[in-house]
Amino acid sequence: MSEEVKMHNDFFGDGMESLRELYKIGVGPSSSHTMGPQKASEIIKKRYPDADMITVTLYGSLAKTGKGHRTDYIIEQTLGSDKCKIEFNETETDIPHPNTMKFVVHHAGKTDEVTVISIGGGEKVKASPKRYTRCVPLPISPRTAVKEISAFVTM
Repeated sequence: MSEEVKMHNDFFGDGMESLRELYKIGVGPSSSHTMGPQKASEIIKKRYPDADMITVTLYGSLAKTGKGHRTDYIIEQTLGSDKCKIEFNETETDIPHPNTMKFVVHHAGKTDEVTVISIGGGEKVKASPKRYTRCVPLPISPRTAVKEISAFVTM
């Protein structure tokens, strides 16, 4: 499995596992400003457990309201303030979404960049420089034909 596919799976997972995912409590007033960045930070921390330093740049709305919405706080709490540096870039306008953040991970003499977009409810996506794809939850039923779905819901 390629690194890109592994990263995709880390961010998208297997879809919604429980209705409890609909009701979440976060540390700030906005799920896209705390839950999404927290989840993205957890994934980065898991993928790079031996990172020397992680610089997180917040763009757009995340940069403009990040301190008030506690975006910086939750990222530092998740990654560890000793290995994390947060930058607020309020001027960049060529971003794929108003809630864009870039993780620059320094590890083992290498540097990796991962751009993440937080689109609300803790849902997030990985972005590339030219495009981004919204995470779409998998259907609850694996059935795809109308007859199969109808039979499933009338059981």
